[in-house]
Amino acid sequence: MENTATETGALLSKEYCEEDDAEEDQKLSKCERLEVINKPSDSSTTSCSSVQSTKVVLTVYIMAGCAALSSCNLGFDIGVNTDAGLMLQKGMSLNDVQLEAFMGSLDLFGMVGALLSSSLIGRYGLRWTFVMASLSFVIGIAIMIFSTTYAPLMFGRMFVGLGVGI
Repeated sequence: MENTATETGALLSKEYCEEDDAEEDQKLSKCERLEVINKPSDSSTTSCSSVQSTKVVLTVYIMAGCAALSSCNLGFDIGVNTDAGLMLQKGMSLNDVQLEAFMGSLDLFGMVGALLSSSLIGRYGLRWTFVMASLSFVIGIAIMIFSTTYAPLMFGRMFVGLGVGI
């Protein structure tokens, strides 16, 4: 059964079936039956209360929470690195160009992650894509923590950007 909403807000239930016709060399034909479920009594006014609500599964709330927390990674990273940028520049002897590349690379790799996210969701599903994004973010942070030169710092930043973008 498949449910679709009409312009008046009523739900239509579509039932597809295949009939076996023995007289015509076992050819299959499709039949479609539409049945109105919970049609409002007054077709001129439609409210949300006229459509039956469905039970929201706990998994939906968990996935929505993961999506919200994943979005918070961007704000967290930008906020932390805004203050830490000057300390990082002094501690690792970075010039201004290297610092700007470090700060701006998050957006660049985030865009790449955003472009990849659709194909990752299509291939692995939403749950595993969230896992990949979270692991990428954590791995990137770990690499940046233990980096002592500019190259590993940028390598870790790439993972963080991908995790934020996905």
